[in-house]
Amino acid sequence: MMTKKTAILLFNRSAHEEAKAKGYLSEKSATKAVKLIQYLKDQTHQTAHRINLPVLNFDSKKQKGENFGARITHAIKTSFEKGYDNLIIIGIDSPGLNYRHIHKAKSILETTEKTILGPAHDGGVYLIGINKSNFCEAEFLNLAWQTEDLQQSWKKVDSDIEWLNPLIDIDQLEDLFEFLPKFDITLSHFHQLISIILKVFKQIYLPLKIDLLRSISILSFGFRAPPQLA
Repeated sequence: MMTKKTAILLFNRSAHEEAKAKGYLSEKSATKAVKLIQYLKDQTHQTAHRINLPVLNFDSKKQKGENFGARITHAIKTSFEKGYDNLIIIGIDSPGLNYRHIHKAKSILETTEKTILGPAHDGGVYLIGINKSNFCEAEFLNLAWQTEDLQQSWKKVDSDIEWLNPLIDIDQLEDLFEFLPKFDITLSHFHQLISIILKVFKQIYLPLKIDLLRSISILSFGFRAPPQLA
């Protein structure tokens, strides 16, 4: 039996472009916002490279199209033209994504003809696993990309979907605080990330909600301690 060729397609923009698109930039917080997005981007790159699969990095320089749907469709089409049978498409919006999600998608793709979707709580998706035989350019272009209706629009064109467990997409401040307790980072890294977040968002959300500030001290107890030196 011939082994199916599978690759990870990392669809992303530069940290500055991502921060700008999410409205995180202001005159006083631009540098910190970019640093925050870069942190999340680095985490995603590390996750992708934990799996023994080729990683195709489609940043904004390689993307073509007038809108998101056209750009991601072009990236998928181009990747299949390189000879891959299966693609696992991820972005940098879901820091809860780990190698287990990717490994599960890989296993399903290489043993079935199903499409795999990782649903985000906002109606979008954090992972797409698709076989070349199931890819229809016209259908992809017409999906409700970047809306809360994406999952529903996908169900209308594909009845054989394997759903992964839902994760949070990071689109606003509240999303960050919801995902932080579930993110596997050390306590010191947590404090570093919180410091960046506060410096970014205090220029955007005035005033910061008291309950969110209180949650910082509470959430701190949910993280693992740094490893001890021998």
